[in-house]
Amino acid sequence: MGSIITRKLLDRSRVKIAFLSLLGVFDYYQIGGTDSYLRRLSNEIIKQDDSIEIDWVFYQSPKSIRVVHNRQLRSIYLGSFNETLHYLEKGNFNHIVATYLNPIDRIKFVNFRARHSNTILFHNIVFFYPTSIIKRLIKFSEFMQSPYNGTVFCVSKRILKEISRINTRAIYLPPPIPNDYYVSINDKPIQEKIQVTFLGRIDPRKGIKEVIDLIVSLENNNRFIKSIYGIHIPTDHAGLELHNWLSNQDLIDYYPISRHSYSEKIDQNVRNILRSTDIFLQPYTTLESTVDTPLLLLEAMASLCVILTTRVGDIPGIYQSNRYIFDIVDFKKRALDIISHIDSDQILSERIRINKLNNEMLNRSNLIAQRFLDAISRKI
Repeated sequence: MGSIITRKLLDRSRVKIAFLSLLGVFDYYQIGGTDSYLRRLSNEIIKQDDSIEIDWVFYQSPKSIRVVHNRQLRSIYLGSFNETLHYLEKGNFNHIVATYLNPIDRIKFVNFRARHSNTILFHNIVFFYPTSIIKRLIKFSEFMQSPYNGTVFCVSKRILKEISRINTRAIYLPPPIPNDYYVSINDKPIQEKIQVTFLGRIDPRKGIKEVIDLIVSLENNNRFIKSIYGIHIPTDHAGLELHNWLSNQDLIDYYPISRHSYSEKIDQNVRNILRSTDIFLQPYTTLESTVDTPLLLLEAMASLCVILTTRVGDIPGIYQSNRYIFDIVDFKKRALDIISHIDSDQILSERIRINKLNNEMLNRSNLIAQRFLDAISRKI
């Protein structure tokens, strides 16, 4: 039966893919990990195959809107989940990729998948890894109790390990990093003043308090240029309070970034920031609020930044450094010691090590998109 279904799905002249989500989890013009992941994946897919059409389908939108990004990619904003299922039913989709749905809507989606399992392949992308065992069991039990007939894409190896126990069609699909993020050692000169940077959401879970304390401690050291590029969410009260403090002080160079301002120019600015950065600060306290393999970790590596980070999730296995990875409780003390004594030889040595890791990893956008297409086509 499986081979018959696959032939039926792949025999259509045009392939249609829907990425399905609750409104707000990601958006084409939003800045964040899931946003960048799916924007890059979608754009690379249609770049590789002009016969593919992609709809990003969001529900619980106050207005029904259709936004055309290019000839092959659209965002569809709909109201109720029932309205959304009707759209998917009539849309002649070959593949539907679920990301995040309200728990109350998942039973309806199970029934919808059962009704259309002979004509549509259903897939799922798992971005987040709950640290609580109970939350993890609840989240991942879906794949055991009502398995998808397609592929479960796991953005980290620890998610893959969990889901592989209950689903044999799970594969690792780490965040895609565009080629223009990668720099060569010769293209990144050692600067006279060392640039220390934090870039990311103003969120205590991302270690922004530790970053602020660290940068304030470096205030009188003129060997360094210290900058914070921060994205804040107005509804996040803890983040908003820190954003307001940063906006009204003169100890730290602070550059706020609007979360809903994505453009190619913003992407270019991020590349420029990382290329000019010598030391990148990423002291996560937990990964629960971000893509479980953080995009910024891979982007900073592609840009040959020395990364000072924390021992959470798969980060130690990705960055592979005992010298620059700390426990969060020790971050400020250990990072301050490293920064205060670092010299150009140490920076160059770390860039050479990271460059070797980059060449071993398969994270480039074109490779990730091809792996996705191979998986939904059941070639892997």
